[in-house]
Parts: sequence; C-alpha cells; structure tokens
Amino acid sequence: TSAISRMKADYYKEYYKLEREHWWFKGRNHIIHSLLKNQVSSVPLKILNVGVATGHTSEILSSLGEVVSVEPNEECCEFLKSKLNLKVINASATDLPFENNRFDLVCAFDVIEHIEKDEATQILDKMLEIYPRVVIGTPDGFMHQGEDPFHGMETTHETHLSGWEAKEFLDRGMKVYRITDGYP
Repeated sequence: TSAISRMKADYYKEYYKLEREHWWFKGRNHIIHSLLKNQVSSVPLKILNVGVATGHTSEILSSLGEVVSVEPNEECCEFLKSKLNLKVINASATDLPFENNRFDLVCAFDVIEHIEKDEATQILDKMLEIYPRVVIGTPDGFMHQGEDPFHGMETTHETHLSGWEAKEFLDRGMKVYRITDGYP
C-alpha cells in the first residue's frame, strides 16, 4: 500500500467521522432531511445521490426510499462498500450511466461547485431535462476552498471551480432554499 493510499484511507476515516459528528454537518444534514421530507409527497422513492463522499447523505436519504450512490473516486467507493456495505457506483456527475426517468429524485450535495462552470451548467441542465426532481446543495456564490476548514489541510480534490448564485437556479425554474452562515 502506497503512502498516498494510506493517507487517503486515513482521510476517508476522518471525513466519515466528521460527516456524522461535526456540528456543521449535523445541522446541514438535518436541514437536508427536513426539507426533502416536507417536499416529497410519496415514499418510497428511487433516489440517485451524486458525489456521496463518505456516504452520510445516502444514509439520510435512505429514509425516503432506495438510494443509488455515485462517487467519482474509486478508492472512496471501496471505502464505502467495506465500511457501510453501501450500493455505490464509481462514476462521474459528468457521465451518469443511467436511463432517463429511472429515478424519482436526483441529489447532488456540494458537488457542482467542484466542476468548471460551463461543464457544471451542462450537467445541471441535463439532469433537469431527464429527471423529474433534482436537488442541488451548493454555497451561494464562489467560496474559496484551498484549505479544508475542518482539518486544516490542503484538499486539492475539493477545490471549488465554480460559484453559483440563487438566480441561476431560479432562472431554471427551481425552488431555492437559502441557508446562510453555515460554513466554519
């Protein structure tokens, strides 16, 4: 096992714990669950969760139905399969391997800001075209992220490449729920 692989495995273990115990994630995840629970008229749903990190949002979404999780990092997928026995597919938001209308709900929390704006716009528009309900979680505007605010270490895999304003979602006919002051 290489030093980089060990470091990534250690990072996933630490991030796994943070997603479940840190006050910011606890608050964010409670809000996500409450908003979705109030917006969904029938359960169980078929849910696609894109960019699942260490899987806590998929665990939360599972109370609403069957969740298929997508994560672009292969090592993270292996971690998820071994740690959570989570049904996770190694794929990118830029190339989702699913048929149209296979899911009732598609979620991408803290994903699109990690993709260049032009490409992320195409992904978002494609999702809105082929899925009946899409939920996106992203900072309002561009947020510089060079150092991980939870760990104090560089996180180049988490670098923000685009910023999104509420108007961009409203212009696509989406509802916007704005939550502020949530970042450490």
